[in-house]
Formats: sequence, C-alpha cells, structure tokens
Amino acid sequence: MLTGQVGLVPKDGGWASGVVAWASRSNWTHVVIAISETECVSAEPGGARIRSNTYYPGTVWSRFPMRPSQRRRIVRYARSRLGTPYAWGDYWAVGIALMCNSWSPEWLRAVVANTDRLLCSQLVDLALQAGGIHVFHDYRPA
Repeated sequence: MLTGQVGLVPKDGGWASGVVAWASRSNWTHVVIAISETECVSAEPGGARIRSNTYYPGTVWSRFPMRPSQRRRIVRYARSRLGTPYAWGDYWAVGIALMCNSWSPEWLRAVVANTDRLLCSQLVDLALQAGGIHVFHDYRPA
C-alpha cells in the first residue's frame, strides 16, 4: 500500500534539480508524500500541491511498516499543508545549521523550526512525524 509512503524523486536535468544534487551530493533531489495509491503532496514553488504519483518518473517509494491510523494521520497532515509556500530561504538556514551542529544560535533554530514555509523534505518529515514515524535521529536543531 502506497498511502503514507515517501517518494524519492531522482535528478531531472533542470537547473534547480542540479543545484540540489550538487549541494546534497545525491541523485535524489525532491521528496513527496503519497496521500493515496495515485496521488502525492509535493512542496514546491507556488505552494504545496497535489500531484499524480506518475508526475515524477523514476520515483522510488519507501516501504515503512504502517498501521491504518498512521496512514490517516500522515495524509491528514499532508493535506492540511496544501498551499504552504516554499521555503527558499531555508536552504541557507539549513546549511548554516548543519555547519553549526549543536551550537546553532536560537534565531537559527527558530528559522529552521518555522513551518509557515516548507521545503519538500520538511513537509515529508513533519507528515511522517504526524503519523508517529521519526526518520531522523541526529543533531538537527529543530
């Protein structure tokens, strides 16, 4: 069952995808969350929106074990963020936070923790957390 799973989207040849691939040292340059067997929520410029799962060719889907209640909470959270603006400035904040590690200044922690604007990875991470799934256990400040 795809609902609630994470989709890793490969580099597509566009300039933004190329920058993300270079900065992250990864071939995966976008991430989405499945809200059904055929649709996903994608944080992107212009606001988070629903896309067909086929909109992103080559996507690799996670296989997290989930209960139906977790899937419902993930979908509910993802849908609640539709229209949320994209967080272009957070690329800088996340980069600084990663360089600072555990001694990030409070203002930077607040920027990274703010959910008024979201990067694709932030939206997916928050949706998974709404379902009780915690993927990251590291030194991130938020």
